[in-house]
Amino acid sequence: MDSVRKTALVAGIFYLITFISIPTLALYRPVKNHRDWILGSGGHTAVLVGGLLEVIVALACIGTAVTLYPVVRRQNEAIALGFAAARVLEAGMIFTGVTSLMQQQRRGTNPHRPGRRVRGAAPPSCRCRPGGQDPRDGRRSALP
Repeated sequence: MDSVRKTALVAGIFYLITFISIPTLALYRPVKNHRDWILGSGGHTAVLVGGLLEVIVALACIGTAVTLYPVVRRQNEAIALGFAAARVLEAGMIFTGVTSLMQQQRRGTNPHRPGRRVRGAAPPSCRCRPGGQDPRDGRRSALP
């Protein structure tokens, strides 16, 4: 097997790995459809699995950029560099999204006492609006 064929095989495998992200649409359903997901103490396993799959996709994006760069560089170096930069930027955005989602997931529950909210987190029944009144006791909100 010559080197171009090996490169094509490895790049094809990386592109197939990027299709792992398809099930994340269903795995992120609790985040998209429930307003109180952050404050809830329910199971977050599907979201964690979705985050893991997204990390795998981001690594596969970087893998495709690194694998195909030498091949495309022979045709046009500027296009090869642009392709690699775009794929690395895509991976960075995926990493940023997964990191923010995992931080939101951790924010609502106390890791030392499962099922209990973190101190200072707003209760799920609070429907305060910025500058408005708390419907439970009529106090003004501290938010601007």
